[in-house]
Amino acid sequence: RLNAWETYTDCPYYEQLQYVGDTRVQAMITYYNSADVRLPRNAIELLDQSRLADGITMSRSPTRNPQIIPPFSLWYIGMLHDYWTYRGDDVFITDKLPGARAILQYFSRRQEADGSLKDVPFWNFVDWATGNGWSYGMPPKGSDGSSAILDLQLLWAYQWAAEMEDKLGVRYYADVYTQKAAQLRETIQRKYWDTGHGLYADTREKTSFSQHANSLAILTGMLNKTDMATVGKQLLADSTLTQCSIYFKYYLHQRLV
Repeated sequence: RLNAWETYTDCPYYEQLQYVGDTRVQAMITYYNSADVRLPRNAIELLDQSRLADGITMSRSPTRNPQIIPPFSLWYIGMLHDYWTYRGDDVFITDKLPGARAILQYFSRRQEADGSLKDVPFWNFVDWATGNGWSYGMPPKGSDGSSAILDLQLLWAYQWAAEMEDKLGVRYYADVYTQKAAQLRETIQRKYWDTGHGLYADTREKTSFSQHANSLAILTGMLNKTDMATVGKQLLADSTLTQCSIYFKYYLHQRLV
């Protein structure tokens, strides 16, 4: 309630801004507690209107100071899928699909031949985690410029977008996103899975492991049921893994369901 006014805000004291990452979680709380969709719809509208010429959204809206966090644009696609899943309104979401296409085009231009992202510009904030190569909220990046966490977020966005395009949009985009998701799944498995640890590593060098990468691996369907249960238990038991902060624990908890 402290963060739900004319817009959502990330906190009631400091920035008081509607950041995409925080807003997605807050909107889900709204869907659970209320049938009133005015705040989620307003958030989606404002964030859609914040998109820049290259296709991605700003990290927050409304704001006087531009700030770009590319992974938050992927969470925006998640917000569209959440609203469609829990509140329907096909017309509203169909109107927002061109924006989702622009976001995915931005990321597509930064994918290597194998589908992995390389050196995505701007601030690639994921979580306020510390240690094991994390810096200012950004996960470790491999020598090839890639990150398992960013690749997994992109995979999830392709999955969301493919489902929405299949039901509401253009079949061509549904097919393209399905193909891109399939390629990325293969690359993530080959590049980041570490048999010795029984976990997905944060980079191709496999020198660091996190709750973040493995939570996303479960949520994107990278694991079968048996391996999913094994990895899930390890995420809670292995204290050497980079731990989620309270913000990203939403996804850690979600993968336990």
